[in-house]
Amino acid sequence: MPSVFTGITPFIYGTTRLGDENIPRETRLQVAHAAMDAGLWFHTARMYGGALEVLGQAFREAPTQIPRLIIKIGWENINQLRSSIEECLQPLGLKGVQLGQLCLGGELAEDYARGGECYKVFQQLKDEGLVQGYVVEAFPWTSEPSVRALRGGYTDGIIDGFIFYLNPLQRFASNELWEAIQARHQPIIAMRTVSGGPVHSLRDVPGFAWKEYLQQRAVQVAPIFERSGIGSWTEFCVRFAHSFPLVRATVGAAGSSASALPIVFRWSKPPSGPPAGWRTCRNSCEPKRASGLFRRISSPRSAPSNPAGPSRWISTPKSGVCKSCVIARRVFGRTLPARRSNLPFQIERIHNAQFFISI
Repeated sequence: MPSVFTGITPFIYGTTRLGDENIPRETRLQVAHAAMDAGLWFHTARMYGGALEVLGQAFREAPTQIPRLIIKIGWENINQLRSSIEECLQPLGLKGVQLGQLCLGGELAEDYARGGECYKVFQQLKDEGLVQGYVVEAFPWTSEPSVRALRGGYTDGIIDGFIFYLNPLQRFASNELWEAIQARHQPIIAMRTVSGGPVHSLRDVPGFAWKEYLQQRAVQVAPIFERSGIGSWTEFCVRFAHSFPLVRATVGAAGSSASALPIVFRWSKPPSGPPAGWRTCRNSCEPKRASGLFRRISSPRSAPSNPAGPSRWISTPKSGVCKSCVIARRVFGRTLPARRSNLPFQIERIHNAQFFISI
C-alpha cells in the first residue's frame, strides 16, 4: 500500500496569511494560485481566518490543480473529530483530504494515550475517505500522551507520523517523544520553517522575536548561517529540516504576495538524485548515508549548484570522505562531535544538526 506521504513536496505551503483580511482578497487568491501552479502541498485550518474560503474559491477557479492538503482536526473529545473535519471540507468544496493533523486535548488526548475508542473512530473516518492518514501534533507540553501511545504500540497502522516545530531555533517535541520517534522511525513533518522570520531580525530587532529564547538562539545560529555560503535564510532552514532522515517535509508561510513564493518553488518536487560529481560520504562517522548532508565543501563560488533542491548528497574529495570532522574541529574544537550537544535547539548529535559550514 502506498504511503500517505507519497508525492509529498519537501516544502508545504502554510496558508495562515490567506486569512489575513488586511491583505486584499485578490492578492491572496493570486498567492494561492501561484502555490497551486507550483504543485505544492498545502497546510490549512479553520482557525486561519478566511483562509478556507479563499482556498475554496481558488479550487473552484482551477479544479484541475487542487493540491493535497493537511488540515487541523481533533480537539477535546471523540464527538468533535468528524465535525472538525467537515468544517474544513465544506468551505474547501472537497470530499476528503490527504492528512488530518490531530490536535488532541482533554479526554481525547487521554483516550489516545491509553489506546482507547478514538482509534476506532480514526479508522472509520479513514474508511469513509474523509482523510487518508493522520499526523499527531506535538508541543513540549503535549508530548506525554504520544510517548505513552507509541510505547503501547497503539499508533501502529493508524497514526502515520508526527508534526511539530522543527527549525534551526526550535524543536517542539519533548526529549522523551523525540527519542521515541527516532527509535520507532516515525515520519516527521516539520513546521515553522524559518523560526518566525529572518535570523538577523530575530537577533537584532527589539521585540521581533516573540520569546526571549528565540533571540538568544538567533545570536548563536546567525554566525553559522553567515558562514554557510547559503544565499537565503529560507533555503538554510529548508535544508536544515531535511537534514533529519525522518523529516518528509517542512511547513512554512511564504509571505503575502505571489512574488515571495519563487524561493520555495525549487522544493515543489523531491530531488531526483545528486548533482554531477557529488557522492555520498564514506566516512565512518554518523551514518554512512551522507553524514555531511547538504554541506558545501568548496567555496560558494565554486560549489556545484543543486537546482533540484534538498538532497542527501555532498561534494567529497577523492577519498570519498566528507570533511565534517575537519569542520567539527574548526567550529567546535574537536574532530568528532560529542554524543550529546548542548546547543540551544537541543539536537542530539552535531552531525545530525547539519550546520552547513563552508571551508
